[in-house]
Amino acid sequence: MMTKCPECGSSDIIPDLLVNTDAANPNHKPAYVKLLEPPPPDHPNMWIPQQVRTEFYAAICGSCGLTRL
Repeated sequence: MMTKCPECGSSDIIPDLLVNTDAANPNHKPAYVKLLEPPPPDHPNMWIPQQVRTEFYAAICGSCGLTRL
């Protein structure tokens, strides 16, 4: 987590902001990254890929506006 801005040195940080794709849409969903396990060369018929889904969070410097995901 960013506690001090690397650009201006300010400690005026707004942490843990969830990044959304479209705030004007009432059904908006957060942007996310999805990692999906590729199928093995000889997978069985009942093989289900493992997946990981995570959302983006941002920290913004209140002084200069630097944003880190």
